[in-house]
Amino acid sequence: MTLQEWKSEVSRLETFFKEPPILIKEYQNGYSVIHDIPRFIEFHLASAGANAGNLWFERYIKRLQELEEAIRNQI
Repeated sequence: MTLQEWKSEVSRLETFFKEPPILIKEYQNGYSVIHDIPRFIEFHLASAGANAGNLWFERYIKRLQELEEAIRNQI
């Protein structure tokens, strides 16, 4: 993922997580259970945004993408 793609994806995810109401109360992503979804989103967006281009933090984007998919499937 290029730096520009990284920044675009973080921006897209920020927009997505501002819009739809999150109906799920808890999210299990295969390796952990997230009880405080808004806090998870806030932390991951901040970490991914502040560390743009650092591949160690790409996992934060991937986790947000997984959560996005779960939210889209809640409908």
